[in-house]
Amino acid sequence: MAHWEISETDFLSACASVHGGADGGVGTLSEKTVHAVLKHCCAPFSDSREVQIGGFIADAVGEEGIIEIQTTGFYRMRKKLAVFLSACPVTVVWPCVETLWLRKLDPLTGEAGARRKSPRRQCPPMLFRELYSLGELVAEPGLRFKVVRLEAEELRSAEKVRGRKGHWPTYQKIDRYPIRLLGEVDVDCKEELWKLLPVRPEELPETVTAAEFGSLCGTGADLGRMTLKVLCRAGLAQEAGKKGRAVLYRLERNESSIKSPPLGENQKGMSIMPVMPSREEAWALLCQYNEEPFHRRHAVTVEGVMRWFADQLGYGDEKDFWGLVGLLHDLDFERWPEEHCIKVQELLTERDYDPKLIHGIVSHTGRIPGFAPEHQMEKVLFATDELTGLIGAVALMRPSKSVQDLEVKSVMKKFKTPKFAAGCSREVISEGAEMLGWELSDLIEKTILAMRSCEAEYEKY
Repeated sequence: MAHWEISETDFLSACASVHGGADGGVGTLSEKTVHAVLKHCCAPFSDSREVQIGGFIADAVGEEGIIEIQTTGFYRMRKKLAVFLSACPVTVVWPCVETLWLRKLDPLTGEAGARRKSPRRQCPPMLFRELYSLGELVAEPGLRFKVVRLEAEELRSAEKVRGRKGHWPTYQKIDRYPIRLLGEVDVDCKEELWKLLPVRPEELPETVTAAEFGSLCGTGADLGRMTLKVLCRAGLAQEAGKKGRAVLYRLERNESSIKSPPLGENQKGMSIMPVMPSREEAWALLCQYNEEPFHRRHAVTVEGVMRWFADQLGYGDEKDFWGLVGLLHDLDFERWPEEHCIKVQELLTERDYDPKLIHGIVSHTGRIPGFAPEHQMEKVLFATDELTGLIGAVALMRPSKSVQDLEVKSVMKKFKTPKFAAGCSREVISEGAEMLGWELSDLIEKTILAMRSCEAEYEKY
């Protein structure tokens, strides 16, 4: 069993060594600073770092076996791990940046500007996303994991850089620098995978769907599904039929897993999982900062539209989350129109709300650096936000004042009239359709259907 820990002294010494270029700098493989610091923490002496074993280079070798530091892309390690595990135990060290500060590099002076806190935060359960890509290797008896919780600074380019084809321009990450050690979580065997989660296994129902599991653990349905798959491979859960269209999982409760302390209890200062508000909490928050009935009506409209699209696009088990993003997308607009999608980061971060929720909200304008629409949900919100306003305006011109008898051709006609509902950007709507890979008429048709599904609700406002 691996019981070695990284002390505060070792961490500070490693930071000084790497930043100062002493003792080999960042190594011969030109890794980034976080990787280099952790390598120095795990193997203070240079002769135990970057050791060749079986045709692969191990980051470090110590008394406990081989040590690999991996930030992301665990799938790339599968062949390497298979070889290493045939020789001795392997500990994979994963840096979990729970607090991240962002700074821009001035291209003229070479100096870093003032820092701001990023709403994006990692937490130990996110390791399951990487473990999922390891396949059956997660059940290997010699494979261990160490989550090193960090506070770090990220240095970025001052100007946005266009990435790969089809990707939005964004700020280029130059490097990340660890500045504080927050704690560790050690998973010495597959039964201890429960340590990564904020709940004990006995606190969960005997059988759960991925959506139920994700809700109870605060991870969301996608990560919840991946976590259950990993637990199945580790023999800690198994498929147990279906509940409607969803797969049902039975959780195994063995002695080792029940003894594992939950996240936040005995994990050296472990932080709590990010919070996802209930619909009631989100509505109360919206009303706190939005008094105008029009803004509340728009929020409820977009909420309903997002829930409809979640169902139609195969994300039915996430429609509550899609709805929350739609409901809160303009949270800061009424009070802070000049800081739209900037102030909201502060409002939600101080409440410890899930970074996924924050990213979904902030990305909907497509103009905030580092927050481009990435997920299908974010692209739908970007495309439909302005469009719901246009469709609503067209509907008000009809005798029924309803979308129930509204046709696509009527909206297309007004779309081509720039002075009609001029505040609804045609450029953004067209860009949204292109982003989704849909024809403009298809986007309009779907959005009309979505608004029909929730008209009774938003008409209350």
